[in-house]
Amino acid sequence: LKNKINKNIYVLFFIFFFGIMSGLPFLLILSTLNLWLLEIGFDKIQIGFFSLATIPYSFKFLFGPYIDYVKIPFLFFFFGQKRSWLILSQTLLIFSILFLSLNNSYDNFFYSFFFVFLIGFFSAMQDVILEAYKIELLKIYKIEFGFGSMLFVLGYRFGMLISGPGALYFSFCYGS
Repeated sequence: LKNKINKNIYVLFFIFFFGIMSGLPFLLILSTLNLWLLEIGFDKIQIGFFSLATIPYSFKFLFGPYIDYVKIPFLFFFFGQKRSWLILSQTLLIFSILFLSLNNSYDNFFYSFFFVFLIGFFSAMQDVILEAYKIELLKIYKIEFGFGSMLFVLGYRFGMLISGPGALYFSFCYGS
């Protein structure tokens, strides 16, 4: 019984962490980005154009069938279906955020929008993968769906706090 409880706590911690991973990029491209763009000199029309980067969140239901049936050749062999897609989306999301940060946003409007759109796309893909993986874990370990979903949403809110107010706090306290 003690071993089962320890495994369930371990799984619930990962579900909470999945929520953080989902919430972090969402608020990053939704409001923190808008404030940053306003600060570096973009006008409101250009900033409004960046809101198109959230379109993949509206169509993320289309990602599910591809994620369920398309196998990533090398990664599938080592990690399985969901984890291989998760590794791919996380890697591409990290590189998109990195390229956005290295890009001179004011001079390269198109590239900035392109990287922000990629962040939205890979973040929406990651949300679908994490939701499916969360459901699989809850079924395997026979944990209540309501409790697991509550932890996921709680982690999602913590991720939004990290990328929203947390990013702004560090920007104002430690930025130039």
